[in-house]
Amino acid sequence: MHGHTHIQYERRLGARHVIGPGSVGMPYAPAPGAYWGMFGPEYEPRFTAYDLERAAALIRASGYPSAEEFAAENVLRVPTAEEAMDVFEARATR
Repeated sequence: MHGHTHIQYERRLGARHVIGPGSVGMPYAPAPGAYWGMFGPEYEPRFTAYDLERAAALIRASGYPSAEEFAAENVLRVPTAEEAMDVFEARATR
């Protein structure tokens, strides 16, 4: 397992089992919500929907300078994994 990709996935690479549990706060996913995983003897990917408008309102009220942009682009609408990769690849080639 590893983190900080913000993408939920599970892959087998030879004898290795690589797991990205996702992101609760800023997922790169098909839809807004919390992407996470339940770990035990096996791994089970999970998704939890939450009140996006309330979360966005709390972020806007936080005083964070980029709150409106963050709420709009990372809570109410989330980038897909493909969109995120396009941005990161463009930055890497600069």
